[in-house]
Amino acid sequence: MTTAGTCAVAAGLALAISGVCLALFFMTDREAWGRANDATIALFAVLMIPAVLEVQTPQAAGAFGVAGLLVIAVSSALTAAGKFDWLLSAKIGGVGFAGFMLWMIAACVSIIRDGTLPNALGWLGLLTAGLVALGLVVVLPFIKTHGRLFEDADPPTAVWIAPTAAYLCLVVWTVWLGFAL
Repeated sequence: MTTAGTCAVAAGLALAISGVCLALFFMTDREAWGRANDATIALFAVLMIPAVLEVQTPQAAGAFGVAGLLVIAVSSALTAAGKFDWLLSAKIGGVGFAGFMLWMIAACVSIIRDGTLPNALGWLGLLTAGLVALGLVVVLPFIKTHGRLFEDADPPTAVWIAPTAAYLCLVVWTVWLGFAL
């Protein structure tokens, strides 16, 4: 495994820990868990940069990936430090995540086309991107109707299925990418 691979595995583990922190935040409403979630997201973003630089993609895709990860790292770190509120961080980080997803899609297409890494890894990445898109299609109308998640109404369980599946796939994809590198 390369250094970039080791970083990607560590990024996947940081992402998994982030999900646990987020769940604990929602269960306990303790700000410390929310800050831990943001800190581990920042760590995920920093650790993914070597993988983005190592996976062969068109140059523009790599630039979007690195830029997106830097935006995520900075906005999440500032939120963890109490300098941004989570809504501002979510908006800014969402832009960064879009850049990262563009890289991920390009990387997966390259993986499938070139066969440099396992084809199934490429297909899992594309499935993950599709689940992210589906999650947005389900969550954004709920937010538009109710203001914010958890503010006026708790979302029904069905609203969480695609985003949770996307998150789990992203954790698996990131760790698998690391081992494949």
